This record gives sequence, C-alpha cells and structure tokens, in this order.
Amino acid sequence: MAIKKSNTSVIGGAIALLFFAFMIYLLFQTVSMVFSVLSWFSIPLFLLALIFDYKVVTSYFNWIMGTIKKEPAKGILYGCLTFVGWPLVSAWLAFKAYASRKFKKTNPGAAKTSKEGEYIKYKEVNKEESDDFLDLEDLDKYQSKRQPEIRTQARKSSQKGNDYEDLF
Repeated sequence: MAIKKSNTSVIGGAIALLFFAFMIYLLFQTVSMVFSVLSWFSIPLFLLALIFDYKVVTSYFNWIMGTIKKEPAKGILYGCLTFVGWPLVSAWLAFKAYASRKFKKTNPGAAKTSKEGEYIKYKEVNKEESDDFLDLEDLDKYQSKRQPEIRTQARKSSQKGNDYEDLF
C-alpha cells in the first residue's frame, strides 16, 4: 500500500495567515478608534464624574497614593498606567460615579456607612433566647405515609448485613 500525499498547497496556508493578520489589524484599528474617541471625551467624562460623585474620584486618587505609600513599585506602576490609560480611567470613573449616584437615589438608607471609630448597632442575644430563636412546627404532623415505608425498607436492608446503611 502506498501512502497518498495530501493535496494541500502553500497558498492555502498563506491565505489563512493573511486572514489572521487582517483580523489582528482590524482588532487593532477598532481598539485604537475607541481609545481616540475616549481621549477626546476624557476631560468631559472626568468633569461628569466630579459632578455626579466627587468622592469616587477622590477615593481613586487616595487609593493610588495609599498604594504608593504601602508598595512603592506597584503604586508607581498604577500611577503610570493611570497616566497612559487616562481615557479609560476617566470613562471608568464617570461610569462608577454615575452608578454610585443612581444607587444613592434609589437606596438612600443604604448609602449611609459607618464612619471609622463608630460601631454598628446590633442586638445582643442571650444564650437562653438563642436556643429557641426559631420556632418551627413539628415535622411529624406533615410526614406523608410513604416515608415510613421507605424507612422500613432501609431497616430491612440494614438487617441483611449492609454496614453502609448502618451509618444512617
């Protein structure tokens, strides 16, 4: 028996490689277009973030400064990435500020958080009360007639010498 050679050509591989390169090029162009559009709108987005909720912006920069103090290499890296990716950061801050504003409007009580040094209110539970804090009705009242049959079958199988059923 002779081994047949496949009829693949170099042209098919080159076409696939060109298609792959074209898709990479399109992806790069799309990302660069989005980045350029965001760079034009970065200052208005940053101003919107300040208008919606200035605490989001201040907390972001405080986080960068805190990271620089705790881990200088990582903090400087984050600062450089913030500078390079400024359009993305401003869009993220605007989105986060907008979401924070909407959340505060829909849930005004949930926006209140305890400040540092304040304790959250709680209720002390005595041990006597904690034993019966959940009053449930007896399950025997709601058992169906089939459950005792299943239990009797399990007992019969355990009587046959099945050690596994004895665990239950």
